[in-house]
Amino acid sequence: PDPGPEVAEQRDFNLNAQQRKVNLLFVGTDWERKGGDIAVVVTKLLREKSVDASLDVVGKKLQGMPPFICSHGQLRKDNPAEWGLMDELYRVSDVFILPSRSEGSVIAPREAAAYGLPTLAYRIEGMLTSVIDGQSGVLLKPETGPDEYAQVILDWLNNPDTYQRFCHGARAFYETNANW
Repeated sequence: PDPGPEVAEQRDFNLNAQQRKVNLLFVGTDWERKGGDIAVVVTKLLREKSVDASLDVVGKKLQGMPPFICSHGQLRKDNPAEWGLMDELYRVSDVFILPSRSEGSVIAPREAAAYGLPTLAYRIEGMLTSVIDGQSGVLLKPETGPDEYAQVILDWLNNPDTYQRFCHGARAFYETNANW
């Protein structure tokens, strides 16, 4: 279901630049291909730079993770309780991160865009139809590493107006290109 355009308006206040706090969301069952390992490294890099970063992982149940990484396993949309949790994760997250190494047609960034949630991903086939680079998210060159992902997030923390522009751009993308 569409959370409505007001969710993007509310997102403006989610990224807490003054407290340097950011909540990342990763959704994907194929952990390696979807770049889950990179999402974890990005979260750790941000924490090393005095950012209170957390990562919610949906799709894979991970063991032995530090307390700032919360693994939810698979959540089904046809289960009201699980969908409720998924809806809440999209609402409270600041950045959708999906550093996939390959994709067909990817849906999760479009779902994130419905919530006004900007996406960070690699510029690869499949992602190009789900994220507009510079509008609904940032698409990095496939040869770049976790440092570049962390730098984009740091730039958003240092420039909240830019982050807000991406939030509104994500919702606009959803309304014009991804709303079925």
